Amino acid sequence: MRRSGFWVCSMVAALACVLAPSPAKADISVANASFETPITTCCNFPVGWFQGGSVGAGDAGNWDPRSDPNSGLVASDAFQVAYINNYSSASQDEYWALFQTLSIPGGMIPGDLYTLIYEVAIRADILAAARFRVQINGNYSPTGCTNCYAITTGSTASFIPGTWYDYSVSYTAKSADAGLQPTIYLVNDGGLNGAGLTQVEFDVARPNSPFTVPEPGSILLAGTLGAAKLRLV
Repeated sequence: MRRSGFWVCSMVAALACVLAPSPAKADISVANASFETPITTCCNFPVGWFQGGSVGAGDAGNWDPRSDPNSGLVASDAFQVAYINNYSSASQDEYWALFQTLSIPGGMIPGDLYTLIYEVAIRADILAAARFRVQINGNYSPTGCTNCYAITTGSTASFIPGTWYDYSVSYTAKSADAGLQPTIYLVNDGGLNGAGLTQVEFDVARPNSPFTVPEPGSILLAGTLGAAKLRLV
């Protein structure tokens, strides 16, 4: 299937944007963007990512779907994917997540639009539907900046097992974000209808794909989904 990515633009990012030729100011990377390290059948903790959640039980890591034909899943990019389990009830008060704080030279610029494009799937052998959430956090603080974040949510209830679905979330940096770094969160918000174990798969593009910040004046054009890149146009 198609890849996913992370972009920063002065307009809404099209799916897999194509830029007119322009020299780049800087390149940075999402660490282990498609969860290829460590190499594993199942299951290890993906390098470059942190995991955490609420008091609800859960776990997260990376694995190679080729190790389990019953899963009906093939990685969207390369060979490995991220999994996030949750053993919660239907309450969204419990969650489990993978997250990573990025490293943009100079930090975020107020007014820039940051867009994360990602893919979600479920296994054929773990069919209990789950809520999922993907989030971009700027300087989120209950007192400092209560709206310095953006969230997209969804459910795997209508997913065809083994099929990757494309999603995106966009966040415009606020004045309180100036010079700070965004954090991206991939979250399993728990089962629907009181389900027990639920598992959500994520893929966020090729390992060490560059985040590109082109010179001003570049033109954003529509295309197909591209690799994990951060772009300012």
